[in-house]
Amino acid sequence: MRLIGRRLLEPRVVFVFGLIAIGCFAVTLHLYSQLSREIDSRLQGGFLDNSVGIFTSPYKLAVGDRLGKDELIEYLHAAGYQQGAASEDESSSGVYSVDGNTVSIRPGREASLQLNLRPVRVDLSRERVSALKDPATGKSLGSAEIEGELLASVRGGNRSKKVNVTFQEIPENLKNAVLAAEDRRFFNHLGIDWRGIARAFYADIAEGQIVQGGSTITQQLIKNSFLSSDRTFARKLKESAMAVILESRLSKEEIFTIYCNDVYLGQNGTFAVHGFAEAAQVYFDKGLADLSLSQSAFLAGLIHAPNRYSAQRDLGRAVERRNTVLDSMVAINA
Repeated sequence: MRLIGRRLLEPRVVFVFGLIAIGCFAVTLHLYSQLSREIDSRLQGGFLDNSVGIFTSPYKLAVGDRLGKDELIEYLHAAGYQQGAASEDESSSGVYSVDGNTVSIRPGREASLQLNLRPVRVDLSRERVSALKDPATGKSLGSAEIEGELLASVRGGNRSKKVNVTFQEIPENLKNAVLAAEDRRFFNHLGIDWRGIARAFYADIAEGQIVQGGSTITQQLIKNSFLSSDRTFARKLKESAMAVILESRLSKEEIFTIYCNDVYLGQNGTFAVHGFAEAAQVYFDKGLADLSLSQSAFLAGLIHAPNRYSAQRDLGRAVERRNTVLDSMVAINA
């Protein structure tokens, strides 16, 4: 051992190890810089969503138009609106509220800025628009416009539908269900959960096959937005590095929100369903705020394998997966 120690301390050996260390540091620094530029470029271009929306022209309303309340609400859902308090705080998606035969509509941030659309209060009577008013001033309006219906989002050659929401608009039950199903320690790690990786490793050994991935929500977001789904060591290493970088760029709330708006949750005809807001409409004909605990657990359960756990394909399997998510939620709070 002493001989080995003396050999390692020889100048030429120290010199070689020094060159190797410098080389490794230089390569690491280069890769970090390259991956950082890639992430920063996507963030500057609009977070991690590289889809292109296809919309109908704005929907024009005028006093006297034949329109029922249910018909208007159905259109608002198709245009991506969520039911909730029509506050003055801006959000990425439009919001509407209902009070008797009056529907108050507040366009989303992009529609307000790009299309110059303004909030409007629609009074309906006998299946017609009886009055249009500015909610802020109460001034009567002769006409108003609502943003067009989202026909599809084209992303990577695939058609999809999705509705973006803010972190505050995601119900607590759904947040807890997603964390229980996919990443229990999301708010405590820095992009990589070593404890989760160890747990997944032991589960895979016990089953003799890959049953758990150990990927965090941040890693899943990186994989879905940047990388392929190939299970290779190089891809996994790059995914982990980019997850750590992304965590240094965005807050936990921002990452979680992007994930909830982007995650794939199955098919609706020829369209891919992305995000929980759109999934709530597709599977339950509800806004996020109206989801029950059971429905939130069902949607969170879809993340792992949306088509495998589809209630349309196998109701028993879908219910079993929902119950697994509910059990995980109970275990976390125990």
